[in-house]
Amino acid sequence: MRIGAEGAAIVISILLAFSIDAWWDTHRDRNEEQEILLSLEAEFSAYVEYFESRVLFSDLRLRRLRYLLDGSIDNGAPIPPDTLDLAFLSIMLAETFDPGRSARDALISSGRLELVSDRELRERLAAWEHEVDELRDNQLAVRTYVLEILVPFLAGRGLPLSRPLSMTTFWDVHPDAPLEVRTAPRRPEMTPELIALYRRTVADSVFQGLLAYRYFWDAGSSKDYRALLQSASAIVDLIRQPEKL
Repeated sequence: MRIGAEGAAIVISILLAFSIDAWWDTHRDRNEEQEILLSLEAEFSAYVEYFESRVLFSDLRLRRLRYLLDGSIDNGAPIPPDTLDLAFLSIMLAETFDPGRSARDALISSGRLELVSDRELRERLAAWEHEVDELRDNQLAVRTYVLEILVPFLAGRGLPLSRPLSMTTFWDVHPDAPLEVRTAPRRPEMTPELIALYRRTVADSVFQGLLAYRYFWDAGSSKDYRALLQSASAIVDLIRQPEKL
């Protein structure tokens, strides 16, 4: 009888030890998941803000390109100089999205994605890189097109690119820069001759073709921005579910 009782006590002790270990492992994994979710929430909340701004800017760029494509400057009406400069600036700018090393990347590369208990959230995190790659491919194609085709074309027509470029913050040199480069180059005046040159350029059929192709690529980027905004927002919503944080 005594031997049976001692054996039962040993079995119970072993089972209790296993239970404690299992509880501790679950508790540790839960704490680690919480840390992961907090870092992901911060990261993807920033993505939401970024892509919200990109959607607005993309829509604005498309409107400016339409201004040139629709021939609005060729109807003889007065042209506000800033409107014209901003329209041509939209042709020459080509941004790229590079988030760098992120919490999501670290999670994937470490093989700890399975610590995220929500299946849909895991699937969205795994698919994120593919969605970003589609945007990057589009952006790199636009950047190459702008630098190798559009800018040389505009410069070859004699357009003073410094006018639209001076509308950016990059034109103003940092105050800590050396004195000899601290002052930005002079911005050319918008003379009647320059306005006439702009009108001839916009009316040029080659320019219209080049511009239409740029519009095509930018319309694609606009769709990519909206898709990434929707994905980032969905990830944040999944992380913020009451049972998650």
